[in-house]
Amino acid sequence: MMKAFRGVIKSQEQAQSHAVRDLRAFHRRFGDLLASRNGACVCIIACCFLSFVFEYFSDILLLAMFLIFWFSMWSSSSLPFKKPLYCKELDKNNPQPGSNKPGQSEGIYYFGNEINTSNELWFNNSDMRTHCLIFGSTGSGKTETLLSISYNALVQGSGFIYVDGKGDNSLFAKVFSMVRSMGREDDLLVINFMTGARDIIGPQKDIISNTMNPFAVGSSSMLSQLVTSMMNSGQGGQSGDGDMWKGRAISFIEALMRILVYLRDQDALLLDAGTVRRYFTIEALEGLFHDRKILDQLGNESTYEKEIPFDVKDPLSNYLVSLPGYKMDKKGEQSDKVYEQHGYIIMQLTRIFGSLADVYAHIIRTNLAEVDFRDVVLNRRILVVLLPALEKSPDELSNLGKLIIASLKAMLAAGLGDKVEGDYKDVIETKPTNSNTPYLCILDEYGYYAVEGFAVVPAQARSLGFSVVFAGQDLPAFQKASKEEAASICANTNIKICMKLEDPQETWEFFQKTAGEAYVSVAKSYNVNQNSTTMSYQDTMEANLDKRNRVDLLDLKDQREGEAHVFFKSNIIRMRSFYANPPKVEKLKINQFLKVKPPSREEVNFLNSVYSVSDLNVDIEDNFDHISEDDQLINFLIKKIHSNIPLDINKACSIIDEIKDFNEDEPVEEISADFIPKNDIFLNIPLEDRVDSVYYDYGTSSLEDCLIDYKQIKSAVNKMAILNDMQKSKANNISKNILDRISYITCYEFYDKKSDVNSIIDKIIKSQ
Repeated sequence: MMKAFRGVIKSQEQAQSHAVRDLRAFHRRFGDLLASRNGACVCIIACCFLSFVFEYFSDILLLAMFLIFWFSMWSSSSLPFKKPLYCKELDKNNPQPGSNKPGQSEGIYYFGNEINTSNELWFNNSDMRTHCLIFGSTGSGKTETLLSISYNALVQGSGFIYVDGKGDNSLFAKVFSMVRSMGREDDLLVINFMTGARDIIGPQKDIISNTMNPFAVGSSSMLSQLVTSMMNSGQGGQSGDGDMWKGRAISFIEALMRILVYLRDQDALLLDAGTVRRYFTIEALEGLFHDRKILDQLGNESTYEKEIPFDVKDPLSNYLVSLPGYKMDKKGEQSDKVYEQHGYIIMQLTRIFGSLADVYAHIIRTNLAEVDFRDVVLNRRILVVLLPALEKSPDELSNLGKLIIASLKAMLAAGLGDKVEGDYKDVIETKPTNSNTPYLCILDEYGYYAVEGFAVVPAQARSLGFSVVFAGQDLPAFQKASKEEAASICANTNIKICMKLEDPQETWEFFQKTAGEAYVSVAKSYNVNQNSTTMSYQDTMEANLDKRNRVDLLDLKDQREGEAHVFFKSNIIRMRSFYANPPKVEKLKINQFLKVKPPSREEVNFLNSVYSVSDLNVDIEDNFDHISEDDQLINFLIKKIHSNIPLDINKACSIIDEIKDFNEDEPVEEISADFIPKNDIFLNIPLEDRVDSVYYDYGTSSLEDCLIDYKQIKSAVNKMAILNDMQKSKANNISKNILDRISYITCYEFYDKKSDVNSIIDKIIKSQ
């Protein structure tokens, strides 16, 4: 005997759609049937069949088939959202600005197909810049859908930023596969915060991640706000005392960033988290303020030669004076109370810079980073960020998310521009992101690293050509940082997608209100058919108008992987999302880059002056005025170029190669311990020996004492070694070995007559 249940069982359920009645007139229903390609095909096939059955009406049926075909072909068909750009047709869903006339098709982002009709779902540039919100529970196919959306950016020749809160390395493998299929491996970057539950110390066998430095760009106020936002995490429920110390810590970091960013912009300092932490001591602050002593991340000290402006160092002066017991005239001899008060302030920053400079030192503690967000966006590169949700606490994960978001906000702020006065083309049209396609930014599992203050980005990003896709499992995760922020994000995203949903509370209520309600006609009642032996029920042919929800929770629950409800404007489309399905690749590789220090302002100005001169139509001889008269070979070749006498380049080169082969040195051997340089590149001829020396010519003016100054070169090599993360003692040994090698290679014992310039010129002339 079957057990009886009080609840409703499957066989007792009745679908609501069974009670809905279509009240449209017959001609409208028939017209809609013919307008659809499938309906027109069915009607034409039916006419063909009837022409065989009723042969006398075959001519009329043939005419009917032509009319049906003509009506179906020339009816103004449209897709649910936009028509794709490649079809080059008029699209009534894309009206021209200021009128209701259809505009040209502009769809560039393909999301998928409608489930029942297979109509393609496209969005144009303007739609994507109104941003997208996707919710879907575990197993709904959300990640694959996001990857498929990002594939559109690759097809357009653009790029995207993908931030994954789950920290799954298979995501990078799929992105690598898609990027490789487009031949754009060189544009792929990855920031991988996953450490595999181990400490990363020293060089690793495999490259773990590309490097980034959030302190390398941005104003002092932006960097101060970054540190301040990270202080908020894990500090909830502070007392008034805690707020006071936090306020003083903010004041300190703002004063410190002011002067450090100035030194960074003056090319005196390469700023990173480790460098900032070097200035947390009173001694370092006093040395910076009084003596302009600069510390790098390894603790090496140097002096800034120029004077620091008053308005730059004044905030630091005010901070030092505000410390109880601090006296400006007692440098290095402050009371214990000063150190105690300063220590309370530094306590607020210890955890933050400990994470940045120690835990993630292999990514963030670098002077010359590989990931520059301005370069990523403007050059349309692909950046994947993996955040370890399982390895780190929610507060730590939020801090990592804030690093990425803050760097992105800094780039957006720079793109908005800072001028409101001037020519329109200089103020408005020169924005770096005026493009026909948006730059895509996907924030998957955004609830894990939701950042307070990021809600303003969707509003500002539209004018910068950004398209932001927020994705998560449910709405409460978005509300962890701030309910107001979550509400603002939901309100500023015009494209909303609901995949498989299991949350019957806030997330369901959000989509229910988004979909709204509609009036439908339903059967009023059913009666038993008395004439039927089966005693079945039949419609009473009466209908009522009921107001019902446009979506049902059970439909959202029953969606398979990749299926979704799309809400755009007032339309609701049941979608089967596009599946990119990137194939597996055998070998994964992270791009590695050569660190190159940026040129100084003086070098840039010099190069600009050189290029400006080279653009002028100047005689070649005038460009070589700086060549000395002794460089006869160069002068001879220049004159040959200007003369009408042809110069046999092959013969000239063979003569020079012959002399070069004759003078070629033997392979370099190891430097012996008793090697004493005589006539090397660092040769400094004593005053009493200059008369008899073949290397010194009194007939030439403005001669230096030596070709290359040994001390200057050694100092330069020392600095280069220190910039490459070497200790000072090791740098001294390295520089000495390098200079010894140069001295050994450039040591000459005799004057080679065969390399005399005059003999070379004579040989070239005779060979012509």
